Amino acid sequence: TGQSEQDLQAVTSSQVVGDIFIGLFSGELTRLTGMFRATEQSTASGWELLLEPRDPQVAAHIASILVRGGEHVDTIVLREGNGDRSEISLHVTAAR
Repeated sequence: TGQSEQDLQAVTSSQVVGDIFIGLFSGELTRLTGMFRATEQSTASGWELLLEPRDPQVAAHIASILVRGGEHVDTIVLREGNGDRSEISLHVTAAR
């Protein structure tokens, strides 16, 4: 059952990450603040939003999410419960 537990964890993490991205890119911060404690701060180059899970079961998969930006979201850093870290950099490009 070790493999089925890993599969379930992957699905759960994917669902949570999907909800997070929907909340971030749609501007639905209430969706995020229901799932996470949110700490905002201004920086020299813009702003940061730190999201920390309210639910211990979610925290087992996602330790924190740091969103950085200026005019737009520039970077999303996802720290997983197992210590892994993923960083996504976003760049605005001109429309063709």
